[in-house]
Amino acid sequence: MIPHADVMDKDPTVLLQMLFQVHAQVTLHNPLCMHEFSAVGISSSIDLKNPKILEAAMLLYKTLPCSKSYGSVDIGAQFWFTVFCDALKSPTFKVPNGCCTNGHCPIKHFYECIHKTLLDMSAPQTA
Repeated sequence: MIPHADVMDKDPTVLLQMLFQVHAQVTLHNPLCMHEFSAVGISSSIDLKNPKILEAAMLLYKTLPCSKSYGSVDIGAQFWFTVFCDALKSPTFKVPNGCCTNGHCPIKHFYECIHKTLLDMSAPQTA
């Protein structure tokens, strides 16, 4: 059921929730593109259930210009994180994106932030 127009006028998050649902469904069932990453350098001992990984990736994402617009990443950061981690099964892996094929896609940039966060957390700590 589509919300009545006056509801969307009063609460723009309804429209954003709908947009997220579309992006999520297309990502899972008919992605518009796949983003390729390398697992080289990501430690296999990292606990992907550690909430600090998502928190760090989100902090990094929030430094990017594309994060200034509230959207699917903000609504469903945990979903996008799970999609990325589910794809992380081989040295080279592809992560689906159901938003767009644009190089400036916020979801693509969030995936890149997750990747960088995992690499940073895998790097040997120096004293």
